[in-house]
Amino acid sequence: MRRSRLPMNVQFFADAAGAAEMDGKNGEPEKEKVSEDEQGVAEQTEKAGDGTGSGGEGHDKKEDIAALVQEEIKKASMNPEEKAAYEKQKKEKELADREDAISLRERQADAKELLTDNGLPVEFRDMVMGKDKEETQKNVRSFKEKFDAAVQAQVEQRLKGKTPVSGTGYTGSSERQTLQTQVESYL
Repeated sequence: MRRSRLPMNVQFFADAAGAAEMDGKNGEPEKEKVSEDEQGVAEQTEKAGDGTGSGGEGHDKKEDIAALVQEEIKKASMNPEEKAAYEKQKKEKELADREDAISLRERQADAKELLTDNGLPVEFRDMVMGKDKEETQKNVRSFKEKFDAAVQAQVEQRLKGKTPVSGTGYTGSSERQTLQTQVESYL
C-alpha cells in the first residue's frame, strides 16, 4: 500500500512571531545567515543521525547527538586561541589512541607468532602478551615451561593404573591334574 504525500506549508503551524519574519514572497520566511558553529553542529548531527558519525553501535543516537551539540556549544564559547588549543589537544588524543591501537595489533601478532613457533596454542595470546616484544618472549618462555610441566603431569596421571600381577600364571599343578579337574566338573 503506497501513500502519496502532499506538500505542506509548515508556516501554517507557526506562531505569530514566526509570521513576522515572512518576507511577503510566496509565504516563505527570510533566510537567516547561519554561523559557522551552527553549520558544524548541523553537519555533525546529520552524520550522527545517518550512522556515518563517530558513534559506536552500542550507543544511543540521541546521546551521540547531544554530546556533539555540547561539544559545539563548548567550542562556540571559546576564543580563537582556546579553540585552536582545544582542537590541537583533541587531534593529539586521536593520534595517541590510533597509535595505541596499532601497537596493540603489532603486539598481538608478535605473541601469536611466538606461540606458534614454540608449539603452543594461539588461544593463549592474550595471556602472554607484554608491553613489548622482549617481554612477550619472556612470558612465552615462562608459560611454555609451566605448560609443558602441566601436560607432563597429566600424562603421568593418566598412565597410572594397576600394575600387572607378576608371575607366569602357572599354579604349580600338572597339566594332567588340570584336565582331570575339568573333566570331573562336567560329570
